[in-house]
Formats: sequence, structure tokens, C-alpha cells
Amino acid sequence: MHHLGTIREKMGGERLGQALENFNQVLQIDQSYAPSFNGRGLVWDRFFNFEEAIKDFTSAINLDA
Repeated sequence: MHHLGTIREKMGGERLGQALENFNQVLQIDQSYAPSFNGRGLVWDRFFNFEEAIKDFTSAINLDA
């Protein structure tokens, strides 16, 4: 599911919402999977929701440390 979200994030446009759903599904299963926090942060950034993006990037950094 994470990889599908990554592909959709890269494609952009209307697929960004689907990417967000994919990353959310992964994080519902495993709250310690840093790559999905990073991917979701990228989606939030593309939606110009910088506050949420920073939260997710921070979570990814803290988990990956």
C-alpha cells in the first residue's frame, strides 16, 4: 500500500487524495513506518498544508533516528 501511495503522490493531480488514503491505511496498521509519514508529508506539502507536512516529516525523522 505504501508503494502505491508513493506512485500516486508522484503522479499528482487528482491522485493526491488517493495517495493520502494509501499512506493513512499503512499508518493505521503500523504507526512506526517512517516512510509512510514521509510520503504523507509530501502529499500535505503538495496540498499546501505545511503544518501537517511538518508534523509528518518530524514523525518520520524521529522514527528513523
